[in-house]
Amino acid sequence: MKRSTRKWLAERHRKIRGMSEILHLAIIWHMHQPYYRDLVTGECDLPAVRLHGVKDYYSMAWLTREYPQIRLTFNFTPSLWEQLEEYKRGMKDTYFDLSYKLASSLSLDDKIFLLQKFFKVNWRTMLEKFPRYLSLLQKRGRSYPEEKLETLQGRFGIQDYLDLQVWFNLVWFPPFLREKDPKLEAIFRKGGNFTEDEKRVVLRKQRKLLESIMPLYKELQERGQIEIILSPFYHPLIPLLCNTKIAREAQPDIPLPSCEFSHPEDAERQIEEAVDFYQQCFGRQPRGMWPPEGGVGEEIIPLIVRAGIKWIASDEEILWRSFKKEGLSSWGQDALYQPYRIGKDGSSLIIIFRDRKLSDLIGFSYSSWEGREASLDFIQRLEVIQKEAEKTSRDYLVTVILDGENPWEYYEDNGEEFLPSLYEGLSHHPKIRTTTVSEYLGNHPPVGQLASLFAGSWINHNFEIWIGHPEDNRAWDLLCQTRNFLVERTSREEAALKEKLRLAWKSLFVAEGSDWYWWYGDPHSLEEKKDFDILYRKHLMNVYQLLGEEPPAQLKSPIIALGVTPLVPLGLISPVIDGKLTHYYEWLGAGEYDCLLAEGAIHPGQGVVKKIWFGFNLTHLYLRVDFQKEVKAQDSLSLSFCFFKPVPKEIILDLIPGKIISKSGFVSRVGKIVEASFTFDSLQATSGNEIAFQASLKGKSHEIERYPRGYSFQLTIPTEDYENLIWRV
Repeated sequence: MKRSTRKWLAERHRKIRGMSEILHLAIIWHMHQPYYRDLVTGECDLPAVRLHGVKDYYSMAWLTREYPQIRLTFNFTPSLWEQLEEYKRGMKDTYFDLSYKLASSLSLDDKIFLLQKFFKVNWRTMLEKFPRYLSLLQKRGRSYPEEKLETLQGRFGIQDYLDLQVWFNLVWFPPFLREKDPKLEAIFRKGGNFTEDEKRVVLRKQRKLLESIMPLYKELQERGQIEIILSPFYHPLIPLLCNTKIAREAQPDIPLPSCEFSHPEDAERQIEEAVDFYQQCFGRQPRGMWPPEGGVGEEIIPLIVRAGIKWIASDEEILWRSFKKEGLSSWGQDALYQPYRIGKDGSSLIIIFRDRKLSDLIGFSYSSWEGREASLDFIQRLEVIQKEAEKTSRDYLVTVILDGENPWEYYEDNGEEFLPSLYEGLSHHPKIRTTTVSEYLGNHPPVGQLASLFAGSWINHNFEIWIGHPEDNRAWDLLCQTRNFLVERTSREEAALKEKLRLAWKSLFVAEGSDWYWWYGDPHSLEEKKDFDILYRKHLMNVYQLLGEEPPAQLKSPIIALGVTPLVPLGLISPVIDGKLTHYYEWLGAGEYDCLLAEGAIHPGQGVVKKIWFGFNLTHLYLRVDFQKEVKAQDSLSLSFCFFKPVPKEIILDLIPGKIISKSGFVSRVGKIVEASFTFDSLQATSGNEIAFQASLKGKSHEIERYPRGYSFQLTIPTEDYENLIWRV
C-alpha cells in the first residue's frame, strides 16, 4: 500500500467519523471451472484450472491473509476443488505436457499447437509488456491464416520454441509471487534465451502452488476470516435441470429444445453430492450456496433446503422482477440492501441479492482505471449508500458478487494495485465493515418476506445465454437423448458394470454444467467454441463408451455451425461397387475432395486417405475413398461415414481387403479403393433434401483423420432437372 493512499484514507476517515450507522459489505468471490478431465482416457485437454490456480485461486487467498481485518466469502464449485486435488495426485494437461517436452524434440504438430495456443493470454496485460514474448508474437503474426501455420513454424528455431514454452507459463505468475521467489524472479528478469532447467523450475513451481491452495483456504476459514460456500457439483443451472420450460417465465416466446428436460432429481443429486464433498473437505456443513449463474426459481427452494443450506444469492434484477410478480409497483433502492426469506411447499430459506452496479464495476470497468483511484471510487460509492442507511436507522447489507478469477487478467499486474488499495481502505474504514454473509445473518435475521421468486439468472434476468439459440437447443437435445440411454442401461442393474455406470452418470452430470451451453450461440469466438464443443460432446460420448456402446452419429457432429465449400460434379453416375476402378468413365462426372491439399486437414504426404469422391444418380448416393498406400488387414483400420442430415446415421466399414457389406440400402466393397452406395431411401432422404456428412478414419481406439475437418460435405438430392442443382462441400 502506497504511503499517499494511507494518508488520503486517514484524512477521509477523520471527515466521516460523524456518521452513525455501520454499512455492512459482503463480497462474494465466485471461483469455478467446468470439469475438463476425460473420464475414459484420464486426459485433460485444457489448462484453465492449473493456470488460474497459480494466478488467481492461490493469490486471492494469499492477499486476503495479508489483510486480517477483511472478511470475505468465497464460493467454490466442487468440480474445481476436485480437479485441484487431481493435479496434486499427478494429473497433467495437454498444455503442460507440451510445455514440459524438450523443445528440440517437438514434432511438427507440437510446433503448430504451440503457435496456435501459447499466445492465448491477454496481450495488453500479459504479453506486450514483455519484449521477448512480444517478439515471438510478431514473428508468428497477430493474425494469420490457419493453413499457413505449417509454413510459419519454419521461422522459429529451437530457442524460440523454448522461450515460448517458458513465457506462456511464466506470465500466469502474479508479480508478488515472482518477486518473493528468487529463482522465478531471476528467470523473469532474464527475459529470454531460457534453458530447459529454467523451464522445469517454472513448471514445478506451478504444481507446488496448486498443492497449497486448499490448505490456505482451510486455514482462512478456520480462523474466521472467510466463509467458504459452494455451488452444485458441476455448476449446472438448476432451474433448467428442473424443467427447461422455466426459461419462458422471463421470455414467453423463447424457442426451446425439442426434448423437454425435466429432472429435478439430477439437480438435487448435484446439490447433495456438493454438500457431501464440502463436508469431506472442510469437516463442517456449508451454510450458503451460490446457484450457478445466479440462476433461481421457486422450484429449486425445497431441493436446497433439504440439503441443509441456509441461504442463497442472486442478482438484484431478480428481486425487482419478483416484486413485479407480487404486484408491487414501486420500491426504493434500499430494498436491495437487506436479506429476505422465501418459501415453497413448506420449505424456507434466506436469499440476498447483489448490487449489480458495484459488482460490474470491479468485474468490467475498473480494469481500465488506475488501481488506487478505482478503489477510492468504490469506497466513495459505498459511503453514499451508508449515508442513505443513516436515514433508515437500519444496518444495510451491500452484497457484491462476481467471478473471482476472470477479471484480473484485464487489470495491470493482476489487480495488485487495486485489490490491496481496496482492502486497505476497507480494513480501517470507521463506517464500512466487511462481513461474511453468515456472520451478518447471525446478527441480522431477515425481516423482509418474498411471496414469490422470479425465475432468471444474473445475466439479463433470463436464461437466454444458455438456452434458446439453435446451438444451445441442440446441445440440450443431445443431453436429453444421452440421459434416456443411460437410464435404460441403469435399469438393467448390470452388477458387472457398477463402476462404469457410476462414471457414466458422472460424465452426464459433467455435461449438465452451465459452461458448455455458455459457449454456444452467437457472442463467442469460433476457436473457443470449438474447444468447448469438442469437450462437451466428448463427455456425452463417454457415457456410451463406458458402457461398451458406440456413440450415436449426432454426437460426432459439431454442434456449432459448420462451414461449406462448393464442389460441382459434372453429371449423374452409376459406378460398379467392386472396390476397384472398373473402367475410366465410371466415376467421370463425380465430385472429388483432395484430402492432402485440404485446408488444415492434414500435412501433405502424411495422411492415409488421399481423395474422397462422391456422386449420385436419381436413386443412389455413391462414395469412393482412395488411399496413399495399400491398406492391410493387420492395420486394424475402419472407415466411418457419419451422416448428420436429413437424419443422424453412421456406417462403419472395417478396412479388410475383399470385405463386402450388403444390407438394406447399402453396399460397399474394400479393395485398392473403397466404394460404397446408399439408396436415398436408406438415408430417409427425398428429392430436394440436403444430405450432410463427414468421413473419418479410425484406429483401434481413436480417430486418426476426419474429412473435412471443421466442415461437412453437403449436397442436395437431385431431381430429374439435375443440371439446375448445386453440390456443396
